[in-house]
Amino acid sequence: MVILVVGLLAVVGLLASGVRALKVSQQKTTASFLASSKMEALRSSLRFPQPDGSDTMEGMDRSWIVPYDSSTRLCRLEVTVTWEASHQFVLKGLVYY
Repeated sequence: MVILVVGLLAVVGLLASGVRALKVSQQKTTASFLASSKMEALRSSLRFPQPDGSDTMEGMDRSWIVPYDSSTRLCRLEVTVTWEASHQFVLKGLVYY
């Protein structure tokens, strides 16, 4: 009986760990999508330089910076998505204008 209880407790611990991993995975997927969609919106815009900015979507804070170098005509885009104060996803890209 004791062996059965110990085995069941181990399985419950694994299930809780799996649920946490699924939640983190879902959050990373959402952050990646939000960063990618903003990056595409910035890239497809016809005007540079664009102002830096931020917003909140799906409970995540999203910010972007758009530094423009007029001598090289390069714009170094950076989109950062932050959630739960300690998790962050950063996407960087270049646009020649």
